[in-house]
Amino acid sequence: MIKLFIYILFPLLLITSNKAQTEECKSDKLLRVALLDNSYIDYKYYLLYTLNDFSFQNNLKFEFSYYEDNPNEFDIIFGEHYDLQKMVQKEIEIPTDLINFYRKNGISISNNIFPLDLDTFILASKQNIEIVSLEELSKISSTTYYTLGLSFLPEEKLINFISDIFEGVEFENYSVNYESKFTLLRENYKNLNKNILLSNFEEIYNSYENSENLFTLFSDGIILYKGFEFEAYNRVPKSKYSWDEKDGFFKIKDNFESKSFFGFSAYLNNSSQSSFLCYLTQEENRLNAFRNFNIELSPLSENEILPIKDLISEKYIELLKNKNQNIVKLDYLNYVKNHKSYIDLISNKKDFDEIYKDKNYLN
Repeated sequence: MIKLFIYILFPLLLITSNKAQTEECKSDKLLRVALLDNSYIDYKYYLLYTLNDFSFQNNLKFEFSYYEDNPNEFDIIFGEHYDLQKMVQKEIEIPTDLINFYRKNGISISNNIFPLDLDTFILASKQNIEIVSLEELSKISSTTYYTLGLSFLPEEKLINFISDIFEGVEFENYSVNYESKFTLLRENYKNLNKNILLSNFEEIYNSYENSENLFTLFSDGIILYKGFEFEAYNRVPKSKYSWDEKDGFFKIKDNFESKSFFGFSAYLNNSSQSSFLCYLTQEENRLNAFRNFNIELSPLSENEILPIKDLISEKYIELLKNKNQNIVKLDYLNYVKNHKSYIDLISNKKDFDEIYKDKNYLN
């Protein structure tokens, strides 16, 4: 009799336990969702697909629109992390499922912005070419291909790219390291695909598909997209030299750390409407986003791809193991104002003396 009681009670405890874990993910009958458009990647179709599936499963309705002004009109606002940061953040009650998701992936959450994308820059190629340094990249040229394809848009993405190459150098103020790395970018600019410098993601992807470039700049999530074909990819190369202020000369640097940046994220404005965000972070839905949507959505850590680990190269797994250890958070408002100056320096339209009138070589 006792055994029979245990057999009956144990499944009930499991059901009760599972229910308790998901009770905090709440939803009303109408979900109001907005997308903050950045004109580079269009996340609309991904959101509409997932909203339709979620609303059908939960027998509720949703309203979708592009965000314009008033955040209080919406329960959740999606967009790039650097755009959502500009909105007033607030403390909210975070569901246990979300706490566990981010803890599992080694991501610290504060206030009401939830990253769904952690980007590490890579250079993808349809040819089997490996590159180690920026110096090496600048010397590669072809009569039939551009060496490098990338876009200078959006402004924050270019700032992330420069920050990754500079490896923590504060490029707001002049330094010898600053000038040496920008000089390398100038060398690479000579062989840059200038037809797509102001292009959106779709145009960059088409350029890659048309084999216009030996290397094309992407976020690492592109590797998981099932329609993406490549022969090789490299993490964005850094300069093999670094200026040593103490000794006063350049030293060879033999270790390179790739930086990561939060990308597509959710601003949860109403804690009573957290269920859709919980749904997006479920394992099956995350893998579906990586594999079936060409939006460069990148995993937060190695843990996100464990069910398909056998399909992924050791090289990419190694990248995922370390990416959440080197997350960079920048004050974009401070850097965006200099966006044109960065482009002028890279394209050799202006010299350092014109921008840094007080540059000091003893720095």
